[in-house]
Amino acid sequence: MKKKKKKKKKKKKKKKKKKKKKKKKKKKKKKKKKKKKKKKKKKKKKKKKKKKKKKKKKNANAKATIIVLLRTRTTPLKHQLCYNCISPCYVFVKHI
Repeated sequence: MKKKKKKKKKKKKKKKKKKKKKKKKKKKKKKKKKKKKKKKKKKKKKKKKKKKKKKKKKNANAKATIIVLLRTRTTPLKHQLCYNCISPCYVFVKHI
C-alpha cells in the first residue's frame, strides 16, 4: 500500500503592520481664574427700643426683712431699693 503523501500546508506570511507614530497632543495650559473678592455687606444694627420701667410705689408700711449680703462676695446682686433707706443697696428684699 502506498503511503499517502501528506500535503504540506502552506504557511501564510503575516504581513507586518506598520506602527503609526502617535502624534503627541499639546496640552493646553489652563488659565487660572482670578477669584473675585466678595465684599462683605455690613449688617445694619437694629435699634432696640427701650422699655420704660414702671416705678414701684414705695410702701412705707411694707414689712421687709432685709438679708444683707456678706461683704466678701465680689459679685453684687441685683440693685434693689431697700425699704429702710432710699438709696439702692446690694441686698435682697424679702416680702413677708
